[in-house]
Amino acid sequence: MFFIDKDTPDQATGTNVFISSSENDLEITTTARQGRIEWLGKDRFLSLDHGEQWLHQPSTGETRWTRFEHYDLLIDESATPDSGIQASRQIDTLTLLREPTPVHQGELSWRLGLGICAFNFTLLALPLSAVNPRRGRSYQFALALLVFVVYYNLVNIGQNSIAHGRHGLLQWMLMLHGSATTLTLAWLWLKNRQWSWRDLLTTPRKQTAK
Repeated sequence: MFFIDKDTPDQATGTNVFISSSENDLEITTTARQGRIEWLGKDRFLSLDHGEQWLHQPSTGETRWTRFEHYDLLIDESATPDSGIQASRQIDTLTLLREPTPVHQGELSWRLGLGICAFNFTLLALPLSAVNPRRGRSYQFALALLVFVVYYNLVNIGQNSIAHGRHGLLQWMLMLHGSATTLTLAWLWLKNRQWSWRDLLTTPRKQTAK
């Protein structure tokens, strides 16, 4: 299992790397301040700098801790480097449009997606900002954070899906961003009409003529 806190535009370097693995009866946990992917022939290595490693054997309870300045971890043996995916973020947008390969379309969906995300969150801020200060409710902030995390991860998932040919660029953009824009505009319209979720639980009263 790998976890990388932040990656660089070339997608080959990351910071705050966390790795958890098991080998036979040995549990290995490795952390490092920085890591980068390097190729040695056909073998792909994760080169780690300034880190620590814990080796734990559950059967005996023995644990060994090691601190290192540099450590090379073999990821894939006899793998084939995909230079297109690794360097896609370094290609200018005009080239991505001229050469519509799946990898380029995936990168283009990521770039366009960030702009559409900003537009949708601008619209989303309008209904979320309608807060009654007397009620003292701050769930709007938590909701906005949740929507951002889910939305941003879907943009990254879409890039990978398009790059591997599972979805088309236009199909994914309409499915993800079109749905998000439609739902946001619908929510904004309902807020403008002062509609609330409580209206679904409230039974309208019939007025009788006197």
